[in-house]
Amino acid sequence: MASQIRILNNNAADRATLSASTTAGSLVVTNLKTDYKAAVYRSTGTTTTITATWASNETIGVVVFPFCNLTATATIRVKLYTNTGDASPAYDSGNVLAGASVPTDAWEWGSTPLGVNAYSYVGAAYGRCYTTPTVCRKMEVIITDTANASGYVEAARLVCGNYYNPENDAEIDVNVEFPESSVSSRNDASDLITDIGTRTKKLSFNLNNMTVADRNKIMAIFKSNGVSRPMFVSLMANDAEITNEQHYQIYGKMSQSTAVGIAYWNAYTTSVEIEES
Repeated sequence: MASQIRILNNNAADRATLSASTTAGSLVVTNLKTDYKAAVYRSTGTTTTITATWASNETIGVVVFPFCNLTATATIRVKLYTNTGDASPAYDSGNVLAGASVPTDAWEWGSTPLGVNAYSYVGAAYGRCYTTPTVCRKMEVIITDTANASGYVEAARLVCGNYYNPENDAEIDVNVEFPESSVSSRNDASDLITDIGTRTKKLSFNLNNMTVADRNKIMAIFKSNGVSRPMFVSLMANDAEITNEQHYQIYGKMSQSTAVGIAYWNAYTTSVEIEES
């Protein structure tokens, strides 16, 4: 039985030419290729189609919008075409629930629509669609979120490509935390005053009992990405309890260089800590 872990460390969206069926003003679709959460793509309604084309073959096994305003009822449909001019897709996912969380429950910001204004305070949803890994040169992603109170679809990043699936799941000692840059100090009257900063997410997990093949692949990922290149990791992909997947997935960078150790003969171990981008 394969593990639930999905690791995408090489983002094919960065090599794509992007277009969108609708665009709200200057919030253009090319913003999906940056790692700045304040630079978003926004549609003019609650349905949009994002198209990516490539000059050479890419394998797509997952499509992720790590920072978006999608709701729990939003759907994503991914169509993959062998050639850019093909009329029929080689793969069609059909409409799949995006698996996005509903961050509004944790916020009391009045009538202001949540979206980019909450992305720096752990207020972003993740929308995703896993596909059968397919070689293609064109991808269409149809997002439908008719229940979205904002009246539009918004996203700050597109991540897509083929994922790596290690043989064994992460150890159960998995931690999610939400570090923040707020600083508290006391004034002369002994009041505790807080200079409010941003808040982010950090995911820590152990990959123990890795096979030789998994060790080789994980080492290649570490060497390729280092601490400067982001990756997408989901520890509980397509879990029956959707909140498990929501909490234990992340798009970010490794906090520090990471060692790979030998637990015993032909079994390897490593600890990973990723900070959200």
